[in-house]
Amino acid sequence: MSVKRILLVEDQPQAAHALLEGLASLGPAVTVHGAPSAEAALRALQDAPFDMLIADVLLPGISGLELMARFRRHNPATRVILLSGVQDESIRSQVARSGADGFFFKPVELADVLDAVERQLGLVKTILPTELSVIKNSQDSASIAQQLAELRFTLQAYSALLIASDGQVLARAGVLPNPAVEATLITHMLSVIQASQRMGSLLGAAEPDDLLAIRGANEHVYFASLGSGRCLAVVTKPLSTARAAALAQAVHKTSLRLTQSSAPSPQNAEAKLEETDPHLEKLLAMEDTRPSRVAAERYWESTDLQAPRIHGAISYEQAAQIGLAPPIQQ
Repeated sequence: MSVKRILLVEDQPQAAHALLEGLASLGPAVTVHGAPSAEAALRALQDAPFDMLIADVLLPGISGLELMARFRRHNPATRVILLSGVQDESIRSQVARSGADGFFFKPVELADVLDAVERQLGLVKTILPTELSVIKNSQDSASIAQQLAELRFTLQAYSALLIASDGQVLARAGVLPNPAVEATLITHMLSVIQASQRMGSLLGAAEPDDLLAIRGANEHVYFASLGSGRCLAVVTKPLSTARAAALAQAVHKTSLRLTQSSAPSPQNAEAKLEETDPHLEKLLAMEDTRPSRVAAERYWESTDLQAPRIHGAISYEQAAQIGLAPPIQQ
């Protein structure tokens, strides 16, 4: 068995020391390396590939999601376990959509992390699904968060957000420069989105096709409408004209991918129809599958079931005669 290389990216010295010692306890099957930042991790990646990346989601500068995208661009088979010191279930859902292989809230149980590392690297065999695989099966499989993280990394933007028509942030990568104005800013974003979509409808646009730019003194905000009332928003530092043109192309490509990922596939729909029980289809194709009264009586006469006579019970014919049941149609 080849030795597996693990890179731990942790900016908290105490946490890094505890995790490195724990990972080293896995023995000669692994070699463990530490990096105090995402930038140091990328420099280590240039020296040699890694089989596993363990990193915090909210690293300073480059996020753990962006770091995962870079590592998998270098080696798609890299296994990734992400950590978060912020106890927020939306982060767990975002990580699940991103394509990560494992996730833990801090403070972590070292035994659980080591178990996940062994399973993901194939050091032990198991038939149990991972927690994130269960979450991913119940959510959209398009890895929207990963696409946003890649877009943010490409543009070196502050944040990239997918916003619903009701103003809910469905997915995001990065944070806004000024968290204090985030709630107000998203409210204004929603007004811009709705106005743009109404104008597109008025002008006869069959599909959303716009890119709006709001240029502030310290930040620029770009909007691109998607289907179903959703919108892609990107917040950047002030850009030059040339950089803004490159941003327009990158946002347009991401918008197309996000729109296509939410559309149902005709091939998948046909496959589901083919899975229908053929016997059930045959029954449904019959003009009338209701049994006749004669057929029902023959069935009950041929059965061995002998129901005991209940004292005071009346027959169906007697019930029909006194109006307790619908008349029998001959």
